[in-house]
Amino acid sequence: MWFTMAKPYFVAKKQAFSPPPVFIKTLNYMSITNQCWYVLYVKTRHEKKINDILQAENIETFLPLVKVKRNWSDRKKVILKPVFPSYIFFRVDVPSQFYKALSLKGVFCCIKFRNEYAVVNDAEIRNIKLLIGLDSVESMSVTNDNIKKGDIREFKHGPLTGLKCEILNPNNPNKILVRLESLKQSITATISSNYLSGNSRPRIKRERSSL
Repeated sequence: MWFTMAKPYFVAKKQAFSPPPVFIKTLNYMSITNQCWYVLYVKTRHEKKINDILQAENIETFLPLVKVKRNWSDRKKVILKPVFPSYIFFRVDVPSQFYKALSLKGVFCCIKFRNEYAVVNDAEIRNIKLLIGLDSVESMSVTNDNIKKGDIREFKHGPLTGLKCEILNPNNPNKILVRLESLKQSITATISSNYLSGNSRPRIKRERSSL
């Protein structure tokens, strides 16, 4: 697995919410004032509900959703599905908001890597927003696989301006990959070839160490 989950921090329903002082002191040393994005791991199919509760508590959140077509025997319907199942991105101004988020019913933990909270930077959040805001995306998925690097592209015009991605297969340039290093995950998406025209850049090769 690429990530380890923190142990859930539960608060009894009948008890007043009061974070441990030592934990608050530790949290104060984190980059709270820099508006870092953290990631909550929540109960499956409860992402939207918990996201609404967080926003009602004045906690800034980002829940990436993508349109998915569903076919039933009697009808067809387009639904909004989380790009990252069970994940909600959030950022706080003060430690009390952090603990408030962890105390909500259905929230299991905050994603950690090696005992440190995973921090997602603004550039990665922006890349996700660019992809989910594109109406012509035919398919989108998230993978934890260690995918070999492909040709690097950067969009210079259009709705994806500034987005850096990789083309994994030269014979299928419509399928792109966007890496999220902070989460050790990648997003793959199939987009219109119109967005790729004129965006080609030389392949970036890694030099082997002489050691």
